[in-house]
Amino acid sequence: MFTPGVRFIEIDGYAYRWRAFHEVLSSQGPNTAEHEFGGDGVFQLEVVDREGHVLRRKALMFQAKKDWRGANKMLLKQAEDMVAYTPSAIVVGYRKAGFTGVAATDVIEAGGNRRNIPQERQKRLAEILGDEFVRCRRGQVGVFWNPETQALEFETGTPVPRRVTVDHVMTTTVQQIR
Repeated sequence: MFTPGVRFIEIDGYAYRWRAFHEVLSSQGPNTAEHEFGGDGVFQLEVVDREGHVLRRKALMFQAKKDWRGANKMLLKQAEDMVAYTPSAIVVGYRKAGFTGVAATDVIEAGGNRRNIPQERQKRLAEILGDEFVRCRRGQVGVFWNPETQALEFETGTPVPRRVTVDHVMTTTVQQIR
């Protein structure tokens, strides 16, 4: 049976099913994610066993900016808020040329001015997600977006220290099927 958004892959004789899903949450009003922690959303990765039990989850907070070129004091504050919550947060840049990513710590060090960030620190978003996030060099293990409580939580079921809400959740789930 074919399910939209679900893909199958075989690696070294093992078969896996993976699904990517994007959820847009409400972003209206004074208590949105940006007011809480400075970010627009979260990328999350889930690995589940054959029976569907979660083996590992992790999250990566992000703030999105369209055509960010120079100094941006609001972005500096948003980056500081995200880093206070999780040091691995990123800023995603949207341009006609494609999507880029910069560590929020680099944004802070540059005073919110993109021109002050060395070119080698500005990466393609695919590189950050594929090389750093998936390979556990970026992101926070054990944190996930719980759609039932509409909040970020630790795998233990306890909420994160500050109530954090997000506007966008991009989830990728990987499951070994044989």
